[in-house]
Amino acid sequence: MPTYVALLRAINLGPRRRVAMGDLRDWLTEAGYADVATHLATGNVRLGSAVRTPARVEAALEALLAERAGFEVPTLVYPAGELRAVAAEVAELPAPLLGDDVGRHVLFLRRAPDPELAADLDARDSDGGAFRVSGRVIHVWLRGGVAEDRAGAAKLEREVGPTTMRTGRVVTHLAERWC
Repeated sequence: MPTYVALLRAINLGPRRRVAMGDLRDWLTEAGYADVATHLATGNVRLGSAVRTPARVEAALEALLAERAGFEVPTLVYPAGELRAVAAEVAELPAPLLGDDVGRHVLFLRRAPDPELAADLDARDSDGGAFRVSGRVIHVWLRGGVAEDRAGAAKLEREVGPTTMRTGRVVTHLAERWC
């Protein structure tokens, strides 16, 4: 049975989009997923499923969460091996020369951007940040933090579809723990 890591977007960030991790684990177990585990309260979930296509797992999880949580939860699903490869890139990709106050993040995508958009994203480096596209993720280095570029994030999501971001440290930890 394949193992997947599901990254739930925008839960437990405010008073209206709360999902208790214990409830989430129960919902998923009741729905037939195996070996369900969560990490932190931000929507990092490991689960086993007989379904062999991440897109089908995403759709099933989104339907289940909409029903049980009462609101839509965009969900990005990565096979354990793919997440392990992303974590390896976190360790191997050299940080751009932006100074010491740069945060390292990974932006997870539902699908890889088309080659033209990927080249454009790779070329968007500036004094405030740098981007490297690798398959279904974009490695992001930002000076000053993620919250300062909400307009840029919204534009990017219009270009590539649903996204969710995790710090490089969390990605590495998830891979070490679950993959």
